[in-house]
Amino acid sequence: MNGKLLLAVSSCLLGNKVRYDGQSKSNQFILDELANFCDFVAVCPEHLAFGTPRPTIQVNRDLNGNGFSVVEVNSAVNVSADLEPAIASEIKRLQALPIDGIILKSGSPSCGVGSCLHFHNNKQVGVGDGLFALACKQSFPELPLEEESNLKDPSQKEAFIKQLLAQ
Repeated sequence: MNGKLLLAVSSCLLGNKVRYDGQSKSNQFILDELANFCDFVAVCPEHLAFGTPRPTIQVNRDLNGNGFSVVEVNSAVNVSADLEPAIASEIKRLQALPIDGIILKSGSPSCGVGSCLHFHNNKQVGVGDGLFALACKQSFPELPLEEESNLKDPSQKEAFIKQLLAQ
Protein backbone atom coordinates (compact mmCIF):
# COMPACT_ATOMS: atom_id res chain seq x y z
CA MET A 1 0.00 0.00 0.00
CA ASN A 2 2.80 2.43 -0.96
CA GLY A 3 4.06 2.87 2.62
CA LYS A 4 0.75 4.25 3.85
CA LEU A 5 -1.14 3.02 6.87
CA LEU A 6 -4.28 0.99 6.16
CA LEU A 7 -7.46 1.95 8.01
CA ALA A 8 -10.78 0.15 8.05
CA VAL A 9 -13.40 2.92 7.81
CA SER A 10 -17.18 2.90 7.82
CA SER A 11 -18.09 3.10 4.16
CA CYS A 12 -20.48 6.05 4.61
CA LEU A 13 -17.62 8.15 6.02
CA LEU A 14 -15.72 7.62 2.77
CA GLY A 15 -18.60 9.14 0.81
CA ASN A 16 -20.30 5.90 -0.22
CA LYS A 17 -24.09 6.08 -0.23
CA VAL A 18 -24.67 3.01 1.91
CA ARG A 19 -26.57 4.39 4.90
CA TYR A 20 -30.06 3.13 5.62
CA ASP A 21 -31.52 6.16 3.79
CA GLY A 22 -29.23 5.83 0.76
CA GLN A 23 -27.03 8.74 1.82
CA SER A 24 -23.42 9.10 2.90
CA LYS A 25 -21.79 10.92 5.79
CA SER A 26 -18.55 11.97 4.10
CA ASN A 27 -15.93 12.97 6.63
CA GLN A 28 -13.54 15.64 5.41
CA PHE A 29 -10.89 14.95 8.06
CA ILE A 30 -10.66 11.35 6.85
CA LEU A 31 -10.90 12.15 3.14
CA ASP A 32 -8.64 15.22 3.14
CA GLU A 33 -6.16 14.85 6.00
CA LEU A 34 -5.83 11.15 6.79
CA ALA A 35 -5.74 10.31 3.08
CA ASN A 36 -2.29 11.93 2.98
CA PHE A 37 -0.80 9.05 4.95
CA CYS A 38 -3.50 6.37 4.98
CA ASP A 39 -5.27 4.09 2.56
CA PHE A 40 -8.77 2.93 3.38
CA VAL A 41 -10.81 -0.24 3.25
CA ALA A 42 -14.54 0.43 3.44
CA VAL A 43 -16.71 -1.60 5.82
CA CYS A 44 -20.47 -1.71 6.23
CA PRO A 45 -22.05 -4.86 7.62
CA GLU A 46 -25.54 -3.33 7.45
CA HIS A 47 -25.24 -2.71 3.71
CA LEU A 48 -23.83 -6.21 3.27
CA ALA A 49 -26.74 -7.75 5.21
CA PHE A 50 -29.67 -5.62 4.07
CA GLY A 51 -28.66 -3.56 1.03
CA THR A 52 -29.40 0.13 0.60
CA PRO A 53 -31.82 1.72 1.26
CA ARG A 54 -33.11 -0.38 4.15
CA PRO A 55 -35.42 -0.11 7.15
CA THR A 56 -34.04 1.55 10.27
CA ILE A 57 -32.72 -0.91 12.84
CA GLN A 58 -32.00 -0.68 16.55
CA VAL A 59 -30.11 -2.74 19.11
CA ASN A 60 -32.28 -4.34 21.75
CA ARG A 61 -30.62 -5.30 25.01
CA ASP A 62 -31.84 -8.27 27.00
CA LEU A 63 -31.96 -6.93 30.54
CA ASN A 64 -31.42 -10.47 31.91
CA GLY A 65 -27.87 -10.42 30.55
CA ASN A 66 -28.55 -12.71 27.60
CA GLY A 67 -27.07 -10.39 25.00
CA PHE A 68 -28.46 -8.30 22.20
CA SER A 69 -30.78 -8.56 19.23
CA VAL A 70 -31.27 -6.29 16.26
CA VAL A 71 -34.77 -5.38 15.11
CA GLU A 72 -36.31 -3.27 12.40
CA VAL A 73 -37.80 -0.26 14.17
CA ASN A 74 -41.11 -0.05 12.30
CA SER A 75 -41.94 -3.75 12.09
CA ALA A 76 -40.14 -5.07 15.22
CA VAL A 77 -38.87 -7.97 13.07
CA ASN A 78 -35.73 -9.50 14.54
CA VAL A 79 -33.02 -9.31 11.85
CA SER A 80 -30.11 -10.50 13.99
CA ALA A 81 -29.79 -13.70 11.93
CA ASP A 82 -29.13 -11.56 8.83
CA LEU A 83 -26.71 -9.09 10.44
CA GLU A 84 -24.55 -11.52 12.42
CA PRO A 85 -23.09 -13.34 9.36
CA ALA A 86 -22.41 -9.98 7.68
CA ILE A 87 -20.48 -8.82 10.75
CA ALA A 88 -18.53 -12.09 10.80
CA SER A 89 -17.76 -11.74 7.09
CA GLU A 90 -16.45 -8.18 7.51
CA ILE A 91 -14.29 -9.23 10.48
CA LYS A 92 -12.86 -12.16 8.51
CA ARG A 93 -12.12 -9.86 5.55
CA LEU A 94 -10.32 -7.38 7.84
CA GLN A 95 -8.33 -10.14 9.54
CA ALA A 96 -6.86 -11.01 6.14
CA LEU A 97 -5.61 -7.44 5.69
CA PRO A 98 -2.75 -5.62 7.42
CA ILE A 99 -5.00 -2.96 8.93
CA ASP A 100 -3.44 -0.42 11.29
CA GLY A 101 -6.58 1.10 12.78
CA ILE A 102 -10.34 1.45 12.54
CA ILE A 103 -12.68 4.46 12.29
CA LEU A 104 -16.41 3.79 12.60
CA LYS A 105 -19.61 5.85 12.31
CA SER A 106 -20.89 7.22 15.58
CA GLY A 107 -24.43 6.43 16.68
CA SER A 108 -24.79 3.48 14.32
CA PRO A 109 -26.43 0.27 15.58
CA SER A 110 -23.51 -1.55 13.98
CA CYS A 111 -20.61 0.87 14.18
CA GLY A 112 -21.18 3.18 17.13
CA VAL A 113 -18.27 3.04 19.57
CA GLY A 114 -19.91 3.81 22.88
CA SER A 115 -22.60 5.89 21.15
CA CYS A 116 -25.11 3.25 20.00
CA LEU A 117 -28.48 3.61 21.70
CA HIS A 118 -29.65 0.38 23.34
CA PHE A 119 -33.35 -0.35 23.77
CA HIS A 120 -35.58 -2.78 25.64
CA ASN A 121 -39.30 -2.97 24.86
CA ASN A 122 -38.91 0.11 22.65
CA LYS A 123 -37.53 2.22 25.51
CA GLN A 124 -33.95 3.42 25.61
CA VAL A 125 -32.10 1.63 28.41
CA GLY A 126 -28.55 2.69 27.75
CA VAL A 127 -25.78 3.60 25.38
CA GLY A 128 -22.95 1.32 24.33
CA ASP A 129 -21.18 -0.22 21.39
CA GLY A 130 -22.83 -1.22 18.16
CA LEU A 131 -22.50 -4.90 17.29
CA PHE A 132 -19.79 -4.49 14.64
CA ALA A 133 -17.83 -2.13 16.90
CA LEU A 134 -18.00 -4.74 19.65
CA ALA A 135 -16.76 -7.43 17.23
CA CYS A 136 -13.90 -5.14 16.14
CA LYS A 137 -12.87 -4.55 19.76
CA GLN A 138 -12.87 -8.29 20.38
CA SER A 139 -11.04 -9.19 17.15
CA PHE A 140 -8.52 -6.31 17.09
CA PRO A 141 -7.90 -5.36 20.73
CA GLU A 142 -4.45 -3.96 19.96
CA LEU A 143 -5.53 -1.60 17.17
CA PRO A 144 -6.55 2.05 17.57
CA LEU A 145 -10.33 2.21 17.15
CA GLU A 146 -12.32 5.44 17.18
CA GLU A 147 -15.58 6.84 15.93
CA GLU A 148 -15.45 9.86 13.67
CA SER A 149 -17.35 12.18 16.00
CA ASN A 150 -14.57 11.91 18.60
CA LEU A 151 -12.00 12.98 16.00
CA LYS A 152 -13.53 16.48 16.06
CA ASP A 153 -11.92 16.97 19.46
CA PRO A 154 -8.29 18.07 18.91
CA SER A 155 -6.92 16.06 21.83
CA GLN A 156 -8.74 12.87 20.82
CA LYS A 157 -7.66 13.35 17.21
CA GLU A 158 -4.05 13.78 18.31
CA ALA A 159 -4.21 10.71 20.55
CA PHE A 160 -5.66 8.58 17.74
CA ILE A 161 -3.00 9.71 15.26
CA LYS A 162 -0.24 9.04 17.81
CA GLN A 163 -1.64 5.53 18.33
CA LEU A 164 -1.67 4.96 14.57
CA LEU A 165 1.89 6.14 14.12
CA ALA A 166 3.11 4.04 17.05
CA GLN A 167 1.98 0.82 15.33
